Amino acid sequence: MEKKEKLMLVGVSLLIFIVYFSWDYFVEGLFSLFHLTGNYFIYAKFISKFIFLFILLFVYRSTFKRDIKDLKNNFKSRFLKGLKIFIIGFLCYVFCNFIISSLNLFEYVPNDFETMYDGFEKNAVLMFFMSTFYYPIVEEIVFKKSFKDLLKNKWLFVIATGLINAVCNIILSVNDPRDFIYLIPNSIFSMCFSYIYYETNNLIVPIVYRILYNLIPSIVAFIASMTLISL
Repeated sequence: MEKKEKLMLVGVSLLIFIVYFSWDYFVEGLFSLFHLTGNYFIYAKFISKFIFLFILLFVYRSTFKRDIKDLKNNFKSRFLKGLKIFIIGFLCYVFCNFIISSLNLFEYVPNDFETMYDGFEKNAVLMFFMSTFYYPIVEEIVFKKSFKDLLKNKWLFVIATGLINAVCNIILSVNDPRDFIYLIPNSIFSMCFSYIYYETNNLIVPIVYRILYNLIPSIVAFIASMTLISL
């Protein structure tokens, strides 16, 4: 890779990283100028999220075109390889959570599902699309694709991207220092998706497995919120 091309990749990756964390602040500042509140604000913010998603898809359109073409020829092998890694990663994730809980070091329960459930109570349909489609696609692009061309070493890529992804997910919702204990299973599970991407060299594969993983709790939360609304 030429130096100029590498600098461009670094610049694009850094820009995407910055925009990912500043997008909501920029949008909310913009909406405040138009005095949007209530449902208007919620729907406008939802639309802005998917605008960001479409920007990412446009930036990496050549990658997705290549990956779609690759899946047409190697669909079974790519997804079977991804499935093996996903199952191992998921079992490690469950085992780590079980060990942490069984140690009984503190009376703390991770609030991932509670946070998602609260979001579904506010707007079930929008949250379903966000948790099932938006976050799996965006996070795999931001935390995996943007580093793939820069980190050539296999294990450096897997560990670094998995750890960064997990840290960014946890640090935004930390209410107690004890939350960081769950960085261990979350990092392992995130590394699982990085490993799937590296082994298959196809970004669509880890995205699909993340969508499938998020689908079940999203459906449960969606049904629960709809039941409460109907009561």
